[in-house]
Amino acid sequence: MKLIPLNTYVEHAQQCVLQNPMSLSNRLFISSDDSAAIRASTILPEQHLDSAGTLVGNHWSIIVSPNVPRFAEINRHEVTNQVNAFGKTKMLLHWLQQIMMALECDAWIGTRASNWNSLIDELRCVWIAKCRGPFVEVGESEDWKDYFW
Repeated sequence: MKLIPLNTYVEHAQQCVLQNPMSLSNRLFISSDDSAAIRASTILPEQHLDSAGTLVGNHWSIIVSPNVPRFAEINRHEVTNQVNAFGKTKMLLHWLQQIMMALECDAWIGTRASNWNSLIDELRCVWIAKCRGPFVEVGESEDWKDYFW
């Protein structure tokens, strides 16, 4: 799948909060193996410029899974490298922590082309009965056109 920049997720999150002001707030849980996305998320509480250069998203509370080992670069063998470098048990526990934190959310911004986002989308509907919460798709439709669950 094509990686989606953090700005795209934040722009969609901002729009989702504006459309649902009574049920959503400016809190983001960011789940990513991309250490650059995690680093970029640290500026969001201060300010964020959308693709048009407009200031949005100030006063965001940012939540990330603490102490998850991440590599500086993402490549197609990222999971294998993480498991080999940090150990199966440690990585499994970190990933379970992230999925449980993601399922606590009230709305989701993601792409179903991502296996991780697909898992979150499926579990929120069948495991914790939060299927009524919005899932905002940021990926391109051809990336997940054969997605069925």
